[in-house]
Amino acid sequence: MEIDRQILNDYFTGKEICQEDFESIKRYREYCIQQANQPGLTRPYTNYSGNFDLMKKLYPEVSRENLKGKKIIEIGTGANPLAKDFLEMGVTEYTGLEPFHPELSRENLKECQNAKIVEEDGLSYLLKQDDESSLVTSYGIICPEISRMNNNDYFKFLIKEIYRVTPKNGITMHVHGFEKEKAINLFGSSGFKPLGDWILQFVWKK
Repeated sequence: MEIDRQILNDYFTGKEICQEDFESIKRYREYCIQQANQPGLTRPYTNYSGNFDLMKKLYPEVSRENLKGKKIIEIGTGANPLAKDFLEMGVTEYTGLEPFHPELSRENLKECQNAKIVEEDGLSYLLKQDDESSLVTSYGIICPEISRMNNNDYFKFLIKEIYRVTPKNGITMHVHGFEKEKAINLFGSSGFKPLGDWILQFVWKK
């Protein structure tokens, strides 16, 4: 599907878009979502989530103080959702998004209160959330498996929505796998600033 790249770039950089152009952007966004929902796109067993403990050690911002009382959305939970870790740090509600292997995610959430798995990709789910309503985290979304998609526009749409949904003075936490430069560029162009070169996490609104 083709789209005027200038119109798309204007959208991503926050410029005013007329209604007709916005309708074409929405159609293209749906096309990107369809691409991202191809079965077999990702593997359910990865070790990216194991980096959460290291993230807490490296960055004091990943703390109970900054998580307590917040809702959190984890994109791409696979077989290792981090619900228990976040709830123990004071998060009030955990939602894990897993479009391909939700049964594996749910198996690891038994007896975990205030936690649920939604069988939906990150962009589709975030589009339905209110502004500044939840913190967002992911472990291995920007990685070689998902980079097999035809273009980066799904990620651009996704991170734009992460920016919108993140509360004022809220943090966003992501491990980027092996796509360091791509991750830094995508998050940076949406308004985030990385604290490190392999983990992206920052306060985005002043």
